Amino acid sequence: MTARAYPPVTGSPLLFVPDPLRNGCTPEEPAEVALQCAVYAGAPAGIGTMKLIRQEVARFEEENGAFSEGS
Repeated sequence: MTARAYPPVTGSPLLFVPDPLRNGCTPEEPAEVALQCAVYAGAPAGIGTMKLIRQEVARFEEENGAFSEGS
């Protein structure tokens, strides 16, 4: 996912964020996937993707309520 988004990082990684969150993943798990991909795609792509994922998680939390400790 990260390799396709570089250069520059666009909205394509965001397509993969809401579904895992709806299915029970924690907000940290999509970021972990991006971190693993950054090893292969390079640091600039990884940093840009992490920023986009944080924004998308924040937007998801606004629309659907914040994550509780147990979910």
